[in-house]
Amino acid sequence: FITDSINASATQYSFVKINPLNPNYIYVSGTNVYMSSNAGYNFSMINVPVLKGIYFDMTDSSIYGLGVVDSTLYKSTNNGLNWSLLYTFNERPSSFEISLA
Repeated sequence: FITDSINASATQYSFVKINPLNPNYIYVSGTNVYMSSNAGYNFSMINVPVLKGIYFDMTDSSIYGLGVVDSTLYKSTNNGLNWSLLYTFNERPSSFEISLA
């Protein structure tokens, strides 16, 4: 059951992701990025640029996000509450993959 606390339009980069390490955390990206920490009962907008995708690192519970507008890679170590800028790409990547090798 998802409440109507999200006020965002769908874009070509929209997604809904459930954190596989903690399914109470759900992420929605559209014109803004929203997060629920209670399995979708409520959502709050989080302070990160609009993301085109996120990746969950199963080794240390980090979350990585690729920015849509600014071609940057972000990382969160606290389920998406705060994000740190990791890298700015010279060209805009269309997707990303994290290699743990």
